[in-house]
Amino acid sequence: MNLNLYNQARDIWKNIFPLKELKIHSGARTIEQKSFIPLQTENSYHYIFNIRQMEIEYISPNAEQILGFPLDEMNAPFLISLIHPDDMPWFMAFEKKVVEFFNPLPYDLGQKYKTHYDVRLQKADGSYIRVLHQMQLMDADKTGMSTRVLCVHTDITSLKKGGHPELSFVGSDDAPSYFDVEVSWPVIN
Repeated sequence: MNLNLYNQARDIWKNIFPLKELKIHSGARTIEQKSFIPLQTENSYHYIFNIRQMEIEYISPNAEQILGFPLDEMNAPFLISLIHPDDMPWFMAFEKKVVEFFNPLPYDLGQKYKTHYDVRLQKADGSYIRVLHQMQLMDADKTGMSTRVLCVHTDITSLKKGGHPELSFVGSDDAPSYFDVEVSWPVIN
């Protein structure tokens, strides 16, 4: 596992909703209210990522079935280490762009967006699958700062055989959507 890559990702994530004045949030949407992130079936798993602690608080049992690794090994550094080396620069650039996209948004507007991009992850048997990574803000603290995100990984290997990974911000409730968003290079040191 390459902790250097995880530490670079942590440096990007530290910039998610940095401490600033935001309107006090009156209540976070529940998972059930986030109906435009479907919690899929056998070809997907989901996890809750705590932004402040930079750790996975929960990961669904389907992750073990899909990736082949024991569930208790699946933490943030481990999942990052599974990203295909050719997709790692894309991942880092996408995460940086996600922070740039969400930082200026008030929490209520951020709640209207689902982020998605695809990367390849290595399974325990050494093969790779392409997953669609979907992320939705899940809750906020009393200052309106996002504290947790819900992430869903869906195996889309049969749907997308090649090409470079793509990043999109999909809006709901009349928020505009942005597809195949351009990212800056290089991100990895």
